[in-house]
Amino acid sequence: MCDPAEAERIGAHVAEAGAVCLDAPVSGGGPGARARTLTTCVGGHSDTFRAARPVFEAFSDTVRLMGPVGGGQLTELFNDALTITNMKNAEDVLALAERIGLDVPTLIEAIGAGSGGSAALRALGTDITPDLAEHLQPLMREDMHPFAHAVRERGACPDDVLARGEAGASGLVQAARLVARARA
Repeated sequence: MCDPAEAERIGAHVAEAGAVCLDAPVSGGGPGARARTLTTCVGGHSDTFRAARPVFEAFSDTVRLMGPVGGGQLTELFNDALTITNMKNAEDVLALAERIGLDVPTLIEAIGAGSGGSAALRALGTDITPDLAEHLQPLMREDMHPFAHAVRERGACPDDVLARGEAGASGLVQAARLVARARA
């Protein structure tokens, strides 16, 4: 789990000892790791980042410095929140499509190639099976709370995004079943 405040505490402790550190969570999952196409978001000093960048580029096709230590963790929380809230959008649209009789797999394919495509939509169409959705659902719910906490700690209100993310997590199993049923 990402914790920007903990990364900041570790960074301060390491600095007191005269050393440097980076926080560098990755996004892209198992497929991205196997293909070496992960996204790595790094928090730390720019000189340290430049020195470590070749290591990150060995397994990532996107590597970005996101500010001081803690910035990588914070970015990963925002990435998770956007993924989960986008899942709610995909769930809602696919449920409506099924309700009016559209061919859901063909719709996923068509939209996925257009401006409405998203990682959430692609995942529902391929990687997220009903069984995997049952495993992911509680994890996605849990992911929204560190995001909300980090945002609140920094003086902003995450309530609307938190509610949408919790709704996205709650509907995941039903959406995965909808897609599986439509493909059968």
